[in-house]
Amino acid sequence: MEVPPLSQTSKRPGARDISDLKARLGLKKTNTAAPGGAPVAPPGVAQPPAPGGIVPPPGANVQGSIPAPPGVAPPPAQPQPQAQVPDASSDPFGAMSAMAQNAAVVSQPEIVVVNDGSSVESVAKKNKAATIGRTAAMVFLPLIAGVLIGKIGAGASQYNQVITDAKPIMEDVKIVRGGLTELTAALESGKQNGKFVPGDEKLTASLAALQAVPTNDELVYESSLYHLDSNISREIYTFYSDIHTLNAMLKEHLREAKKESKILKEGAVKFKGFNPMAYGAVVQIPSAEDAAAGAPVTMRMVQLGGPVCEGETKPNPAGCGGKPFTGFAYRDDQTGGWKVDKVPVPGSDSIPGDSVVMLDPASKSIKQIITGGAATLAEIAYTKRIEAIEAKVNQLNDTGKTIQKVLKEKSQESGKFSFFL
Repeated sequence: MEVPPLSQTSKRPGARDISDLKARLGLKKTNTAAPGGAPVAPPGVAQPPAPGGIVPPPGANVQGSIPAPPGVAPPPAQPQPQAQVPDASSDPFGAMSAMAQNAAVVSQPEIVVVNDGSSVESVAKKNKAATIGRTAAMVFLPLIAGVLIGKIGAGASQYNQVITDAKPIMEDVKIVRGGLTELTAALESGKQNGKFVPGDEKLTASLAALQAVPTNDELVYESSLYHLDSNISREIYTFYSDIHTLNAMLKEHLREAKKESKILKEGAVKFKGFNPMAYGAVVQIPSAEDAAAGAPVTMRMVQLGGPVCEGETKPNPAGCGGKPFTGFAYRDDQTGGWKVDKVPVPGSDSIPGDSVVMLDPASKSIKQIITGGAATLAEIAYTKRIEAIEAKVNQLNDTGKTIQKVLKEKSQESGKFSFFL
């Protein structure tokens, strides 16, 4: 038998073959490694399942574990191959090694995957929505809390500012009411028997001596009183606006009163030269025939002469000296002749025709006729303006009193805690 050369011998001379011993001890590697380093089972042996629960196809070169897709249940775990345990009496080391390998396979952790029916996209969306929700809560909750705290603090600050502004405005309303009181006194002094006299120059001078009712508009309109109850704040603003209206009414009245004064003086001169006793009227009662034709009862304006004293038949130009008279001389125009007719008897229920009646010296119509139309219009305009001024002053006095009371109560209120200085 030819002995092979030493260079071709796989074993050194005298070396022992211990492969059989390694096999019995379980130390001999029977599988080969794949290029990536992952173990590959020998041919004919089932590929062990990946830790993720997916069994790779036979012969597949798997590196590491393949996890199951999200939401997909892994296939049932395949039973792991058990190593053959040799007889311990003949091979004690191999039996111990095989038992250790079987125990390691049994003790592998079991991974349970639950499929709730949701797709991978749905699970991803839920996770993303949850993340966004948590982020939004972290951002917006402090912001909302800050806004609420800010509103509470701002409201308290506004409330305190109203209390602060109430006192100086109350003092200004007091000053305004003082001006209204002076105006009221001037108007009362200009009345005669409870009425104003048109063209009263003394009253006009008194009103002109008074200054316009003062107001501190900046104090009011730049304050925080608009945070009060809407009815109260509107009443305050209207009060100050009406004060300006009153000042404008006074200014206009004084300007027009100067013009009207001249016209009223001229009319007064005319009326002073008029003697109401110099004029009268004759009552004209139509006859039955004229009445049937539609003629009415009329009064004809006439110029009167002297009275016919009781017991006499002719007019007496000097008058009756307070004694009763029974008739009057009259004429229809200043160029005509005089006639005499009786006067109605006082207390009589009827007036006979062609009776002479006298004019009422206090008649406004007579006065207006005598003084003229311009004087009449001036008198009407003067009276209308001065009465409107008086009504406005009285109304503002009452309103100012109420406002002053409300502002006094507000200025005495306690302030609220505020986050703002």
